Amino acid sequence: MNSIPDYFSQQVEKEIRFYRQSTGNIAEDLFVVSGGREQCLPGYDVQRDLFPYYAIEFVLSGRGKVRLGEVEYPLLPGTMFCYGPGLTHRIENDSPDPLIKYFVDFTGSGAENLMSGDKPLVGRAVQNAMPDFVHQSFEELLVYGFGVSELSGQICNTLLKLLVMKMIEGEIPSGESGTLSHRTFLRAKNLISIHFL
Repeated sequence: MNSIPDYFSQQVEKEIRFYRQSTGNIAEDLFVVSGGREQCLPGYDVQRDLFPYYAIEFVLSGRGKVRLGEVEYPLLPGTMFCYGPGLTHRIENDSPDPLIKYFVDFTGSGAENLMSGDKPLVGRAVQNAMPDFVHQSFEELLVYGFGVSELSGQICNTLLKLLVMKMIEGEIPSGESGTLSHRTFLRAKNLISIHFL
């Protein structure tokens, strides 16, 4: 818990990050290695050719761009993107509007299955229709990421699975007109469904 991995960027103004060392059980289905929230410096520019884990990142605010392999995507509030072992990636800040973002890194024998399916997630960036709920899950992940019990590790794994489901469920269809208006509509619809009484 006390050691800091090399891949944690120093190009941040504020951060809260956890790092969990594996129990050594290589048959572990899923293991959340690290996660956090970073307020990036204006010159934030991280490029990695080799990264040992799968990762999901979520933009809370600010703007920038990410290159996943050969494809570049804009980063806006509500963007979720994924990368994994063997995929080069570069994350850049838009200096006038620095990024505040969350990340979670994970491994295990079930990690590849979690990230594959009808729509493989590695190498993709999508806008999420319900960013408030994604934000909530990442905040919970921060709390349990610092936990030391076996149960806190299981909760981290469950929250990770929840984040994957939220990414798939909340993806705004490509070409959707008015991303902001569509997101507002879905949030309003959800609030009405919950609080209609």
